[in-house]
Amino acid sequence: MRSESISVVIPSYNSVRSLQLAIESVARQTLAPLEVIVVDDASNDSTVESVRALQSTYHPGWLKLIELDRNVGAASARNFGWDASDGTHIAFLDSDDLWHPRKLEIQWNQFKRQPELALSGHSFRFPWESDGEVESDGVAVSISRSQILWRNPFVTPSVMLRKNLPFRFKSGKRHMEDHLLWMEIVLSGYKASRLNLHLSTINKAQFGASGLSSQLWAMQMGELDNYCQLHRQKYINTPTAVFFLGFSLVKFARRLFIVAGRRAKAFIQGE
Repeated sequence: MRSESISVVIPSYNSVRSLQLAIESVARQTLAPLEVIVVDDASNDSTVESVRALQSTYHPGWLKLIELDRNVGAASARNFGWDASDGTHIAFLDSDDLWHPRKLEIQWNQFKRQPELALSGHSFRFPWESDGEVESDGVAVSISRSQILWRNPFVTPSVMLRKNLPFRFKSGKRHMEDHLLWMEIVLSGYKASRLNLHLSTINKAQFGASGLSSQLWAMQMGELDNYCQLHRQKYINTPTAVFFLGFSLVKFARRLFIVAGRRAKAFIQGE
């Protein structure tokens, strides 16, 4: 089956090793999307050449490439793909992550059942966790205004949303930009829900490990900036902003203790 309504957007930076697998996980979908748009964020490896070679292996025009002349970050790269898309709905995938073959089919069925839905996300798993069978379309739970403030319920590769929403990722923001967008959507009154199905495999390490997820302070500053942004845009009042700024700092302290404990355990075991 093929959908004329879904565009897939994949930001990519120096991801030649993983990008092909990500694209293949889209090609294996039981409901094929209208198009896949790879936005290369000024890579300095062979990512662009790899995508060009892959284009000839798929239906003409299905795999598209946007080349940026300077590195702008994943948020802005996603916006370029969003604006260039031809579908009515956008599904986001990161270049180092994978989708379950039924991901698009299940989420598209959800949008058809709920025309008022603006944003859909789902659960995910890490590569070392078991990949259970997906035998149904799962159960969707609505995300309330208060829930979206307490925590980010969606990883970006789980999200499908309506293209015509009057929002975008904040350009230039490189940490926690996804949660800011989800909050803006839900706090504006749009409907969002989360499916209880593991339809994505996330290959990023948990916080405290190497890579982007280890940049705890940068992520923390990104989260604090999110609440300040919401306050400036009148989505939340001053007492609410102050409360969640404090709550965020408490979470950050807890994360530091967890990371310190992991490192101490690794040091002891190394001895």
